[in-house]
Amino acid sequence: MIYIIGSGIAGLSAAVSLKKSGEKVVVISKKIDGGSTPIAKGGVAVAMSSEDSPELHAQDTIKVGDGLCDIKTVNYVTSEGKHAIETLESWGFEFEPDLRLEGGHSRRRVLHKTDETGGEIYKFLIKVAREEGIPIVEDRLLEIRVKEGKVSGFVTEKRGVIEDVDKLVLATGGYSYLFEYTSNQPTNVGDGMAIAFKAGAILSDMEFVQFHPTVTNLGGETFLLTETLRGEGAIIVNEKGERFLFNYDKRGELAPRDVLSRAIYLEMLKGHRVFMDLSKIEDFKRKFPIVSSYLARHGYTKNE
Repeated sequence: MIYIIGSGIAGLSAAVSLKKSGEKVVVISKKIDGGSTPIAKGGVAVAMSSEDSPELHAQDTIKVGDGLCDIKTVNYVTSEGKHAIETLESWGFEFEPDLRLEGGHSRRRVLHKTDETGGEIYKFLIKVAREEGIPIVEDRLLEIRVKEGKVSGFVTEKRGVIEDVDKLVLATGGYSYLFEYTSNQPTNVGDGMAIAFKAGAILSDMEFVQFHPTVTNLGGETFLLTETLRGEGAIIVNEKGERFLFNYDKRGELAPRDVLSRAIYLEMLKGHRVFMDLSKIEDFKRKFPIVSSYLARHGYTKNE
């Protein structure tokens, strides 16, 4: 039996792929609709158009990575991205026909499903997994047991010791809910990584946590303003209406996320307030129904 811990896009994709290849699979997740996938907004960056290529995508990634990228991993992810999308589409998922732009990319290469891409992919994969007869169990991983350098079993909160383990796949997500201010789900506390580390797994680059530059909070509801808003024409201004980002980077709103996050933080340290202006986005409600709905719930339109 192959056990997969985690029910996000990584865990569910692995489960469906393995089941379709004839393997016996069980998915275990401490909260089936938790994690980042159901709340991910913008889309998936893959070189799909005739004006793009995996090589260009890799170049953009390495440039944004400031010399810290694992080149082998970058080349693998950018070259295999198209195959991953084609696999998802072969199972029946449909992306929108247009490609969107995000910061750091030199081409439009973001595939999306309106502005709720992660949620749509998640619902689709849950549906396919259930159609394939894959058990999806709510339970919490507590311990991984290792014997002679191999996983011999694991322990969960509800089921106790499980030993019929041929393979164990960890797809437990990140740990950004450890921060006080976050758009992450409460399940993202890094317990999967900690359990793996205790079992002997090697962790690397744990200091790299991405700070998204555009998260807001209206009426106590924290909400991530997807990067594709800026790709479609949204601008960032201070209380004077100044597009101050160009003082920090010539790419302005389309600079990479780490650059924008630092710029916004520095602007706030100077005593300025920071706003996102959505008024220049054409056909806003159709392109961004989830953002539009969020604003409406709190009495705003894109022009207010």
